[in-house]
Parts: sequence; C-alpha cells; structure tokens
Amino acid sequence: MRQFLASTFAAVALALCAGAPAHAASIDGSTAPKLSNMSVEQFLDYHTKLSRDLNSKKYDYVNRNNRDRIAKQQASIRELLSGHQSMSELNEVDRLAVFNAHESVVAIMNDASLDKVTCRRQHKMGSHRPETICTTAREQRLKSDESRDQFVRPKTCASGASCGY
Repeated sequence: MRQFLASTFAAVALALCAGAPAHAASIDGSTAPKLSNMSVEQFLDYHTKLSRDLNSKKYDYVNRNNRDRIAKQQASIRELLSGHQSMSELNEVDRLAVFNAHESVVAIMNDASLDKVTCRRQHKMGSHRPETICTTAREQRLKSDESRDQFVRPKTCASGASCGY
C-alpha cells in the first residue's frame, strides 16, 4: 500500500511540474512564464528581470516584507536550478520545489498589485467641483462586492412597515 501511495504521489508531482504549466498569472500587465517548454536560462532571466524591476520604481507599491519573501523564493529557485540546462534534469522533489517557489512569487506579486494606489477625479453628487479620490484596487473591489451584496441581499420588512419600494 505504501509503495502504491509513494508511486502515485511521484506521478502526480511529476505531472504537476513537467507537463502542467504554471498559472499564467498577470503581473502588472505581463504574464508570468510557464515552467513547461522553457529553458532554465529563460526562466532565470525572467526572475532576474523581476528582481531588477523590484529594485526600481516600477513596483514601488510592493512592500519591504513582500520584497524579502520574493527574494527568498528566487534564491531558492536559483539554487535548485544551478548547474541544470532544463527542468527535466531535476528530480521530482526539486521540480516541485521550483514550481512552488515560482507560484509563491506570482501569488505575492498578484496580491501586491491589489495594494497599488490609483487616483481619479470624481464629481461629488450635487457639485460641479471634482474631488481627487485615491484608493487601492483591493478597496475598490471590496466596495464593489459590498454594493453588489447589498443589492442582491433579500429585503425583509417588519410587519406593517414600509419597505421603501
């Protein structure tokens, strides 16, 4: 039974890492590379460019804690891939570790993009003077979700009271 479970786990891990691509997540308009059909050099170039961009103003909305987490994951990726020309040269455990580290970086970057502040000019109701309103994408999404939930929530009225319809 143990032998069967071990071989099943190995087959699943191999399928995840070798054949299935990493999620093509959007990082600031560009897509993260897929692990399959990509050379180690191309993959490392992507992470090198991301590191360089994190040190520039391009991703200034990514906080220090997230930058440190990304650097740690990228160091792990570089260590695991050093001396290899392709992903297929890695053993199953290392391939899975590279996949997980890369997915962590993509997840951190996607989550950090929700904290990017954007400002817009908006007219207040009943006024001709626009106001500048600055919010994060996370706040905008939360406000939208709350509005939608309030709209679709079933309305209940106390007996004899007007419901406002």
